Amino acid sequence: AEYAQEMDISTLGRELVLNRRKKNNKPDEIDRVAEAFNEMRLNLIRDIAERKKAEEALRQSNMIVEKSPMVLFKWRNEYDWPVELVSQNVSQLGFKADDFMSGKVKYGEVIHPADKAKVEEEVQGFIDAGDDHYRHEYRIVDPTGRIYWIADSTVVVRDDTGEVTSFLGIAFDFTEKKTAENELARL
Repeated sequence: AEYAQEMDISTLGRELVLNRRKKNNKPDEIDRVAEAFNEMRLNLIRDIAERKKAEEALRQSNMIVEKSPMVLFKWRNEYDWPVELVSQNVSQLGFKADDFMSGKVKYGEVIHPADKAKVEEEVQGFIDAGDDHYRHEYRIVDPTGRIYWIADSTVVVRDDTGEVTSFLGIAFDFTEKKTAENELARL
């Protein structure tokens, strides 16, 4: 909730102390409520601290991905592999992350037409073989018509029944290397 984001958690460390007069020193219902409240508050402090650590680790991980030549993808196991997640650095391949995330562009639509059937067959072969990880190479075409050679390393995600639900992968542009290999082969 928004109020929790604005809350000053530094005051949560202070214990709730009830100053009241009692005829005897035995804990009563109000003392037990105060004790339970203090325990809940300490658990909340721990949870907030753990969440902040996790958020910082996630922020650092995202920074590493965004500054790398690797583009992170999560594709649904549906026709043309709609994208559920893509790192913002997909822009290095000539695309906008929002176009993938909105469904305007599906990953299968950007695979080079001459490679699409091969990629579909390879992916189906990996699924049929029960592979949980695979790598392959193919070309994609950006909106301007520029062609990129992509090496992707993908993990197959399955549900409890073993059905493939999605794929998590990284795509790497190795166009320069492929161009150099082709030039050497021509010599």
